[in-house]
Amino acid sequence: MYSEKTNRIVIYTVGFVFLALFVWCLVKPVDDFSASERRPLKSMPELTIESVVNGRFMEEFETYASDQFPLRDLFRRGKVWFAESVLGQKEQNKIYREEGHLSKLEYPLDLESVENAGEQFQSLYQYYVKDAGGKAYLSIVPDKNLFLAEPNGYPSMDYEALVEQLRATTPDLEYVDIFPLLQVEDYYDTDPHWRQEQIVDVAEKLLQAMQTSAREQMEPAEDRAVVQEPEICLLDTPFYGVYAGQYGLKTEGEPIYYLKYADFDNCIVTDLETNQSIPIYDMERAKGRDPYEMFLSGSKSLLRIDNPTGPKGKRLILFRDSFGSSIAPLFVPCYEQIILVDIRYIRGDVLQYFVDFKGADVLFLYSTLVLNNSITLQGNLHIN
Repeated sequence: MYSEKTNRIVIYTVGFVFLALFVWCLVKPVDDFSASERRPLKSMPELTIESVVNGRFMEEFETYASDQFPLRDLFRRGKVWFAESVLGQKEQNKIYREEGHLSKLEYPLDLESVENAGEQFQSLYQYYVKDAGGKAYLSIVPDKNLFLAEPNGYPSMDYEALVEQLRATTPDLEYVDIFPLLQVEDYYDTDPHWRQEQIVDVAEKLLQAMQTSAREQMEPAEDRAVVQEPEICLLDTPFYGVYAGQYGLKTEGEPIYYLKYADFDNCIVTDLETNQSIPIYDMERAKGRDPYEMFLSGSKSLLRIDNPTGPKGKRLILFRDSFGSSIAPLFVPCYEQIILVDIRYIRGDVLQYFVDFKGADVLFLYSTLVLNNSITLQGNLHIN
């Protein structure tokens, strides 16, 4: 009798929980965005005869149900905790934790993707730079898996092969190796990006390569910029990187430092897509979903930084991804004008209407994360 009563209690309790969750699913508002995962959530798919017949409706509904499930973040944390603490799994959804860092596996190396990126860079050089009187440079930002993956037993891409492949497809670009200057401490603990205050030496090496190789015929050496010491500032809110939410378990916030040069007071930054002025450091975005977007307002296709107090006639065109947002301000004291181009958001053939390449230094600075997934790039030229 006691066993039967107990079984009924268990069955009723489980049934009530399922019924409550079902009702909750029906009445809860649909969430458009997951702040923890920093991604849009699936909305209710359209129900049509065609979508039911071909199975698309059920596939999309399954994603919708998963995304909109009540207490989703709580269940995610529980799942990750169980997998890590009980089952001993070392990575969740390709995200792992080692040496105080969260990182996402980037494996295997896609040589075709790297070749595609290199061919686009070379094409841009041939059309815009070759006869413009400047010189082009190439540098690669390693993702932090270089320092964390293989040493801790995780699969890792062949970084040497990546560099060799990219250099082979960009014979006219002078390669500047910044790998030896970087270590895992130069990256945020919970984010893929590098820390601005840790890459001053990287900026100096890139500047040295460009200043000493491309300026002899443009201006006398005494006109070169005097090195300025930056002011180190601390953002007043803790930073939780993109991996913090994706991983599932609670992580500690970390500081964001940013560097200010005296030249910044006179600089004008223009979003060439909207022709609107923006700040070098956007404090509104610093309080938003992704505080890293404080650096030059995040993802922008075309930006121009005018520095009236910079060395006259010195111009830089920087082809970049998101890593370029935080290093570009470090170049400001050494140039009168810097144009940032992100060919993930603008086609290469459109640049002729916005960018003057004459006499400018041109730097292609891309992370291994983008090079290994270069389908996002639109640098191929289709100009008649």
